[in-house]
Amino acid sequence: MKKKYKKLKIDPSERKFQNLLAKEYEQSLKTLLRIKKQLIYTDKLIDKIVYQLYDLTEEEITIIEIK
Repeated sequence: MKKKYKKLKIDPSERKFQNLLAKEYEQSLKTLLRIKKQLIYTDKLIDKIVYQLYDLTEEEITIIEIK
């Protein structure tokens, strides 16, 4: 394990490293959550367009969305 530490330029047990890692994690998580939210919105928009394209009724749409 110590050999792996030598490859790192930063000692993972240092508080500074832990804070940096936590900050990077939080930033990555925010980015991923924003992208996930955009994907959900885009999926719903695509569904709506397809429903209109096929001229589906509200009843048909409900059946599709339940599945």
